[in-house]
Amino acid sequence: MRNIKLEVIIDGLVAASNKVNVELTFEPAFDKNNNESIIIENVQTGAFGLIGVRVEEYPEEDISFFTFNNDLYSYARAEGFSRKDMTEKPGFKDKVLKKVDLRQFGEYILNN
Repeated sequence: MRNIKLEVIIDGLVAASNKVNVELTFEPAFDKNNNESIIIENVQTGAFGLIGVRVEEYPEEDISFFTFNNDLYSYARAEGFSRKDMTEKPGFKDKVLKKVDLRQFGEYILNN
């Protein structure tokens, strides 16, 4: 089943990236299930974001947007923290993966 809302968002991000001459890459967030969530990378800056579809923690939203703090993730991983720690422990919660709105996501991923 196609997710028209997700397609419109992706089309908008591609159009905006073309206007500001930014190359984005898109790949599925999950390999082996039917979840349509997508990881997006700004090739020039190395910034990553996630467009989450039907995220369990946000049942009232069809689509959720997250920015990814790669520096904090790398630090936490080097210090031995688990992915669960990085999303739930004080000091990390909402900092490695930060929930944002569509406008903030677009600004972040396009480096505007």
